[in-house]
Amino acid sequence: MEILDKEPLNVGLYLLENYEKIDNRELRLQKQTRIAKIIQNRKGQIDYLESKARALQQKNTEMETTKNSMMNLPDFVERKLTGLQFGIRKMLLKKKKKILQGELENSKKSDQ
Repeated sequence: MEILDKEPLNVGLYLLENYEKIDNRELRLQKQTRIAKIIQNRKGQIDYLESKARALQQKNTEMETTKNSMMNLPDFVERKLTGLQFGIRKMLLKKKKKILQGELENSKKSDQ
């Protein structure tokens, strides 16, 4: 450094003449340090937000899949209900047939 090459009296004069330069250097270093910390903080925030965005995207995909499967559910339920209705009708017809046969047999017995 050129300050070390000067005599003590000249060192004082050098410091007085270049005080603003030295002070500016320190201020610049402080600003650069502050800016570096801010940038590092922002990078941390960006990483955090990106991980949150990925998690939300994954959850959105899962919900979309669930929604699609739920959209198919009414068709499935409708088919099941139709099948159940058919089964119930068939069962009722069998019971009705048995009842009618029983009544027919009773009427034949009573006729005899």
